[in-house]
Amino acid sequence: MNYYEALDVPSTASADVINDQYQILANKWHPDKNRGNTAAAERFKLIGEAYQSLTG
Repeated sequence: MNYYEALDVPSTASADVINDQYQILANKWHPDKNRGNTAAAERFKLIGEAYQSLTG
């Protein structure tokens, strides 16, 4: 998957935009807010991986 797509930002997004979107999505998909939802946990992992890759 494209990391920009995972964070729902354009490939021209600045670091600030990427960070802001990551915060929003991480909060939404955090496992503590979605207990027992394995799909949410996988999405949370993907979001973290995308963020690390793009801001590395």
